[in-house]
Amino acid sequence: MTTKHKIIKATAVIFLFSVVGKVLGFVREMIIAAQFGTTASTDAYFVGLSGPDFIREIIAGGVLTAVFIPAYAQSLKNKSKEESDRLLSNISSLLMLVLVIAVIAGMCFPGIVVRFVAPELSSETFLSASMVTRIIFPAMFFMGIASFYGSLLNVHEQFVAPAAAQILLNIGVIAGVLVLAKIWGVNSIAVGLLLGAFLQWAVLFSSVNKFSIKNRFSLRFLPETKSLLIAMVPLFIASLFAVGNDLVSRELAAGLDTGSVSALNFSNRLRETPWLFCGVPLATAVFPFMSNLAGIDERRKFTDILIFALRLTAFLAIPLCVILFVFNVPVIQILFERGKFDTGSTALTAYALRFASIGAAFYAINYVILRAYYSTQKISFLLIAYAAALVVNLGLGLILRDRWAIGGITLARSVSELLIFIFLLLYLKTFLVEFQPLRQLGYMAGLCLMAFCSALGGFFVFSYIPYYAGIYGLILRLAVGSTTMLLLYVVIGLLTRNKEISAFVVLVKARFNHRNAVV
Repeated sequence: MTTKHKIIKATAVIFLFSVVGKVLGFVREMIIAAQFGTTASTDAYFVGLSGPDFIREIIAGGVLTAVFIPAYAQSLKNKSKEESDRLLSNISSLLMLVLVIAVIAGMCFPGIVVRFVAPELSSETFLSASMVTRIIFPAMFFMGIASFYGSLLNVHEQFVAPAAAQILLNIGVIAGVLVLAKIWGVNSIAVGLLLGAFLQWAVLFSSVNKFSIKNRFSLRFLPETKSLLIAMVPLFIASLFAVGNDLVSRELAAGLDTGSVSALNFSNRLRETPWLFCGVPLATAVFPFMSNLAGIDERRKFTDILIFALRLTAFLAIPLCVILFVFNVPVIQILFERGKFDTGSTALTAYALRFASIGAAFYAINYVILRAYYSTQKISFLLIAYAAALVVNLGLGLILRDRWAIGGITLARSVSELLIFIFLLLYLKTFLVEFQPLRQLGYMAGLCLMAFCSALGGFFVFSYIPYYAGIYGLILRLAVGSTTMLLLYVVIGLLTRNKEISAFVVLVKARFNHRNAVV
């Protein structure tokens, strides 16, 4: 099986579970929206979640994965299994120790964490957010370890368990709200998250043991471990800037009217759809392969895989973003408008989503591009790119918040994602000689033109379908309108000889001919 076929197979597996996870994620958000709406209680939960999630991400998220996974992959390739296991034990032991310290500190001083995340929060919401923060911090330990185990299994080309385990997080939150909401209010969401995080950790812990990946507690650091920790420093700082973009948006929203933080969160859940369906599956699938090809002698193949992943991500993500931009109101009405989530909540969230969707494609594509930097350990430039994006997000957010409120905040975030995309794409040329950034920009610009031309047809059909009252009528109109748009997108792609569509058609024909030959 060729590398590209392995990537496609792994992507399909991850995509399948991503779809299931996203559906459950929407169910989770729908239940939270119906139960709490865009109120001060919901704001308190999302603010309370921000601090622990920020700390988990910089400790056990992109930083650790970016530095450890390439080193571990190369160790498995070039060294003995015993040496690889010792490196693994060192890193995992250090991760657990740091996470335990962070959890204890967060539970002891939740108020400091909340004020750091949202200094403009009202006193009543502050108290509620502090309690949520205290409950959620232990969940960050399980989520951090689970994230590490998932990346570890990916290196061994095991993609099912890590992808499936993500689903448990949503199941825990749904169960927590349905069972405990009337008793504990918004704290029920935090308790459900803690339950889901524990289940996620338990499944992945079992999977790691099943595949005989030896992972013992050991703080007797190897020279390789010390080198990795030194390499983490610039990426750690870059990660602070990257994750800080989310915090900046939330801090700015906390200074607006009640419900703005909640509207920002619900719009972000939709903004992340292209990232989850397109960016995450492809980036997760290609990362182990790119890490193995990061040597100088294999850069041409490395570049080929990167271009393949970038183009496929853009091809899939861009039309999804256009759907969110064009059909933002009906999408939110269908998903969230029930219970305490009223028409005012819909209008506020749709307004935020309209501007957030502009940067959604860049958010997904950037996730894939970063794997090229992580695999080759070209980290220093990320500091510049993400620092510049954070400054732009903060400065532009402050200016646009006064003019367009929550829409200005999400627009500023979209501009920062565009800036990151341009920086990362152009700089690839400095260490990947065969990579041609302008050609990739031209390709993606063509996809944008295809998607917007298709959207005109889809919106026309949506507007002229006879109006049927009720949610089912709205679902029918949206389904027909968005399907029309996607069909037009494919037709235009065929007429313009888009390589991704042409390759898919060839694959389908080959499968069809093969089945006929067998019959």
